[in-house]
Amino acid sequence: MPNLVKSDHFGEVLKQIGVKDGEGISFKHFWSLIQNLATTQHGLLSHEKLSKCTCLLL
Repeated sequence: MPNLVKSDHFGEVLKQIGVKDGEGISFKHFWSLIQNLATTQHGLLSHEKLSKCTCLLL
């Protein structure tokens, strides 16, 4: 994980979900990322006849 944090791409992801410099990642930030990715994936697959997207919190 430390190597991932140093990458530019990880920093971009943190900015996209609203994490500021020096701030920890909250569940709200994490869930925002999951919702964004699920929405994007659904949009890419929506033209197919069968598309199913579900999220379950345990």
